[in-house]
Amino acid sequence: MFKKFLSLLLAVMMVVSVMAVGVVTSTAATSEGFTPENTKLYFDVDGTGWTMGAKDKIAFYMAGGDFDTEANPTKPAAWGAKKLIGTATTGETGIFEIDPVAKLGYQFTPGVQYKVIFAKVTGANWGDQTCSLFFTTDCFGHVAYSDGTEMENDVDSSKKTKTVYWRDIDPEENGPVLAITSIGNVVGSCVEQGKTKYSLFVEFLSEAKKDFQDKTCYENAHKYKCEIDPSSPGYKTEQKLIDDIGAGLGLSKDEVKAAFEEDAVKTYFETAGISCSWSYDDSVLPAGVAPHTHTPGEPVQENVVPATCKAEGSYDEVVYCTECQEEISREQKTIDKLAHTPGEPVQENVVVTHDKTTYDEVVYCTECQAEISRTPVELPIITHTLTFVPEVPASAIKDGMKAHYACENCDKLFADADGTEEVTAESLVIPAEFVRGDVNKDGVFDATDVTVLQRKLVEYEVETYNEAAADVDGDGTVDVIDVTLMQRVLANITTWEAWDAKHPA
Repeated sequence: MFKKFLSLLLAVMMVVSVMAVGVVTSTAATSEGFTPENTKLYFDVDGTGWTMGAKDKIAFYMAGGDFDTEANPTKPAAWGAKKLIGTATTGETGIFEIDPVAKLGYQFTPGVQYKVIFAKVTGANWGDQTCSLFFTTDCFGHVAYSDGTEMENDVDSSKKTKTVYWRDIDPEENGPVLAITSIGNVVGSCVEQGKTKYSLFVEFLSEAKKDFQDKTCYENAHKYKCEIDPSSPGYKTEQKLIDDIGAGLGLSKDEVKAAFEEDAVKTYFETAGISCSWSYDDSVLPAGVAPHTHTPGEPVQENVVPATCKAEGSYDEVVYCTECQEEISREQKTIDKLAHTPGEPVQENVVVTHDKTTYDEVVYCTECQAEISRTPVELPIITHTLTFVPEVPASAIKDGMKAHYACENCDKLFADADGTEEVTAESLVIPAEFVRGDVNKDGVFDATDVTVLQRKLVEYEVETYNEAAADVDGDGTVDVIDVTLMQRVLANITTWEAWDAKHPA
């Protein structure tokens, strides 16, 4: 009983607040020990006139604002989505709640106006619904409620919706969306951000909508109010249709006249070949000052979110009238990410070997620690342990080796004791006087040389003969052992180097 009395009292207070336009807001409303959380939106079913079964739920459909923009990539769930269904609040009969950030992943920009519609859900069926209700982040932690009154759906006038408000919030700040319906009636109380009652009337006259077969709301309203039988219920002359809308919006007849003279309205009327017989002199609206023509000032930045090297920033670029200070336009802008701030280079992946050190020289941002650059570095280390290798003179048939220095820890050779001039084994070779085994002096060692040597050993005459080249085993005597060694080398059974290693001088 107390709860119903409280709901009635709040409804009366809300009516008074609309008249006085002076409501004290709070961060949360409390009733019967129930304290809303400031991350959630709530709806109190009491007063709507809906009969709620034990399994019936309330859905929270949200749209509008800056959803699905670069600044706010939130893509609201479609009408009828199961995840939009709220849950009953523990300990408070008839109140349903939803946390749109935690449950739906929605993002909300402070100061931006969004819309919410509450719908009764029975099983999978979305049934009765409320009108569109504006809200900002200031409305989180507040309870929406309906006083049970019905209003015309602003898009489909054949349907009715329940009027809905926020407890403790001025309905002209965040309340039922102020709109001109499809048949020319004015509903709601709250003007959308960036618009005025005057601009709503201009849109009514000049903006074609797909819902009305690409005609304006005015043409649609004219069809259903002015073109029917004058004896039919709801019939209106163009004069009364316009005057009633002007009265619903609180416009003077001077403002209505100025709207018809707007370029957008005149251009549409001329293009569409339509006219309006509304008369300033016959209007019952009060006279007043024609709408002020704004003088745009220099753009200013508001709601600045500074950019960092991690993320882009943003701000609202706002233009105000220099005469009346009214906001003319508001556009959200993006601030590019800042450049990274390089820190001192650090070494990573350091590997030290005998002759070099390798590592990655890495630079990180001092602000966000992101890696800016990574450069591989290789540094030689001259710490060779050198041993002198004396010269080995060449013989008549064996190559010699120049004097040099060899590192005890690696395979590198050097021409100097400081290890600064690296050389290769090939460059140290001192060539032999003759080709080893070249008995016939033709410059090559082959099977012919074996034959010549065999003939020589049995004392046959040969044309050319090099005794030094024939002593392939280096023992000072030319004999069959030399022949055998030559044959083995030619047959790839051994090599001169292998023989020498086993038979050092």
